[in-house]
Amino acid sequence: MREFKMPENCYRYSSDGNKPVSKQQFGRWECEQSLMLLLNKRVVERRKDDVFGLGKRRAPPFVLKRDKTTIDNLLAQCRDC
Repeated sequence: MREFKMPENCYRYSSDGNKPVSKQQFGRWECEQSLMLLLNKRVVERRKDDVFGLGKRRAPPFVLKRDKTTIDNLLAQCRDC
Protein backbone atom coordinates (compact mmCIF):
# COMPACT_ATOMS: atom_id res chain seq x y z
CA MET A 1 0.00 0.00 0.00
CA ARG A 2 1.36 3.45 -0.95
CA GLU A 3 1.64 6.12 1.70
CA PHE A 4 -0.51 9.17 1.02
CA LYS A 5 0.82 12.64 1.83
CA MET A 6 -1.82 15.28 2.53
CA PRO A 7 -1.39 18.44 0.38
CA GLU A 8 -0.24 21.59 2.16
CA ASN A 9 -0.94 25.30 1.76
CA CYS A 10 2.13 27.40 2.52
CA TYR A 11 2.21 31.15 2.93
CA ARG A 12 4.40 33.90 4.36
CA TYR A 13 3.34 37.35 5.45
CA SER A 14 5.68 40.35 5.32
CA SER A 15 8.21 40.55 8.11
CA ASP A 16 6.98 43.73 9.79
CA GLY A 17 4.82 43.11 12.81
CA ASN A 18 3.33 40.26 14.80
CA LYS A 19 0.18 38.21 14.55
CA PRO A 20 -2.43 39.77 16.82
CA VAL A 21 -3.58 36.55 18.50
CA SER A 22 -0.49 34.35 18.71
CA LYS A 23 2.05 37.21 18.95
CA GLN A 24 4.29 35.24 16.54
CA GLN A 25 6.47 37.39 14.32
CA PHE A 26 5.61 37.56 10.63
CA GLY A 27 8.15 36.67 7.97
CA ARG A 28 8.43 32.90 8.42
CA TRP A 29 6.89 30.34 6.09
CA GLU A 30 3.89 28.58 7.56
CA CYS A 31 2.34 25.45 6.11
CA GLU A 32 -0.84 23.63 6.98
CA GLN A 33 -2.39 20.49 5.63
CA SER A 34 -5.31 21.20 3.36
CA LEU A 35 -7.96 18.60 2.88
CA MET A 36 -9.82 21.15 0.75
CA LEU A 37 -7.05 21.03 -1.86
CA LEU A 38 -7.51 17.31 -2.07
CA LEU A 39 -11.29 17.49 -2.27
CA ASN A 40 -11.53 20.46 -4.59
CA LYS A 41 -11.49 19.03 -8.12
CA ARG A 42 -11.10 22.53 -9.56
CA VAL A 43 -7.37 22.59 -8.80
CA VAL A 44 -5.90 21.07 -11.94
CA GLU A 45 -2.56 22.86 -12.24
CA ARG A 46 0.17 23.90 -9.80
CA ARG A 47 3.45 25.78 -9.97
CA LYS A 48 6.31 26.11 -7.54
CA ASP A 49 7.31 29.47 -6.13
CA ASP A 50 5.47 32.78 -6.33
CA VAL A 51 4.89 33.01 -10.10
CA PHE A 52 2.67 36.09 -9.81
CA GLY A 53 4.95 37.91 -7.35
CA LEU A 54 2.15 38.20 -4.79
CA GLY A 55 4.63 38.32 -1.92
CA LYS A 56 6.06 41.62 -3.19
CA ARG A 57 2.81 43.34 -4.13
CA ARG A 58 0.34 45.50 -2.25
CA ALA A 59 -2.49 44.46 -4.59
CA PRO A 60 -3.07 41.53 -6.93
CA PRO A 61 -1.92 42.04 -10.53
CA PHE A 62 -5.42 41.42 -11.99
CA VAL A 63 -8.94 40.36 -11.05
CA LEU A 64 -9.36 36.59 -11.27
CA LYS A 65 -12.45 35.54 -13.20
CA ARG A 66 -14.46 32.41 -12.35
CA ASP A 67 -13.85 30.89 -15.80
CA LYS A 68 -11.59 27.87 -16.13
CA THR A 69 -8.12 28.93 -17.25
CA THR A 70 -4.45 27.98 -17.06
CA ILE A 71 -1.53 29.51 -15.22
CA ASP A 72 0.07 30.40 -18.57
CA ASN A 73 -3.07 32.33 -19.58
CA LEU A 74 -3.09 34.14 -16.24
CA LEU A 75 0.59 35.01 -16.60
CA ALA A 76 -0.22 36.50 -20.02
CA GLN A 77 -2.67 38.88 -18.26
CA CYS A 78 -0.01 39.99 -15.82
CA ARG A 79 2.05 42.89 -17.17
CA ASP A 80 4.92 42.55 -14.69
CA CYS A 81 5.07 38.88 -13.70
